[in-house]
Amino acid sequence: MANGDRANAALALSGGAAIAAALAWLASRPKGVAAAEGTFPPEAMQLLAAIASGIERLSPTEATGAEEPSLSVKGYPPNQSGIIVSRRVIAALGQWYEFPDIPVPEGYTVLFKGWPTNAGVVYVAGSRNEAGNIETVYPLLANEFVRLQIQNFNQVYVSGLAAGGSFVNDIVVAIVEFPRGKGG
Repeated sequence: MANGDRANAALALSGGAAIAAALAWLASRPKGVAAAEGTFPPEAMQLLAAIASGIERLSPTEATGAEEPSLSVKGYPPNQSGIIVSRRVIAALGQWYEFPDIPVPEGYTVLFKGWPTNAGVVYVAGSRNEAGNIETVYPLLANEFVRLQIQNFNQVYVSGLAAGGSFVNDIVVAIVEFPRGKGG
């Protein structure tokens, strides 16, 4: 540890000790009694003054050990300009329903969610044939979701299977962000 780091650590420890001493002194006083002028111990006042003068000389980086804060926030991916939402209603059991032709931006995932008021299970699949087979579908309950990294919404099919606990009018909703300059 460098000498500057040791000095800063000692300053921080003494500051904490001074604060703890001041709090202990205040806690020992009877409730509702205001401190009269000059009753604060002079040693504590000297210690607080020394700490305050030392802290004023420190930069924020030295005081915290952290880098200077930056007002420039850069993230990946950048904030998007909108969202695309689509939903499918199970109008009849035993039928599959394809999502519309909506391209998904590269690197984005689509969230498929069972509608909160669904009474049964809606099944998600990757093809028409899979959507009608209980062995090749993903069950989606009310308020449950699955994220899929696909190229287009129309790669997903949903169905309500009579043998699988589905109900007419259950819904699946899909949502994806889209980057600036693309999408609806």
